[in-house]
Amino acid sequence: MVLQESCEFCERLRFAGGAALSHAQPAVEIRVDGEARLGPFRPIYSYFGYDEPNYTYSANGKKLIGELAALSPVPVQIRAHHLLVTGDGTPALKWGSTNAYAEDAAGKPVYDWTILDRIFDSYIQVGARAVRPRSDSCPKRSPRLQSRTHATTQARRRQGLVFSAEGPMPSG
Repeated sequence: MVLQESCEFCERLRFAGGAALSHAQPAVEIRVDGEARLGPFRPIYSYFGYDEPNYTYSANGKKLIGELAALSPVPVQIRAHHLLVTGDGTPALKWGSTNAYAEDAAGKPVYDWTILDRIFDSYIQVGARAVRPRSDSCPKRSPRLQSRTHATTQARRRQGLVFSAEGPMPSG
């Protein structure tokens, strides 16, 4: 297969009767040998993300993530958005909430991990892994949240279930 590239803008000007342009690029030829083999294909496409975390634990959500995990020769890693958004957990298009953080009438933090645990438990049940957000991505981090997150992360890390955007998290 041979591809030729030139400055389309310059070609159009020339066609329209314009003067030759000094920045016109010469044609480039690219040859691709589709029969050449370089070695085994190593998938890099096992990362998936989506905006609606509350669909994760629905029957179809679990089914879809389970099918993705079953189709992949490498572990499927999921990153759902809106995991720390305050709300009642009602699924919505391009939105979600877990109510992990809220404030009482006095403005004190109230943490509820129920919905978040359902999401991460769903990943585990179908053989997928969660991509953990970086610790500095949560602006409302408290010592209690850090302690809870650390304990959960350590337990999931021991099971090989915790990944970051940079790759597998080290044990320990």
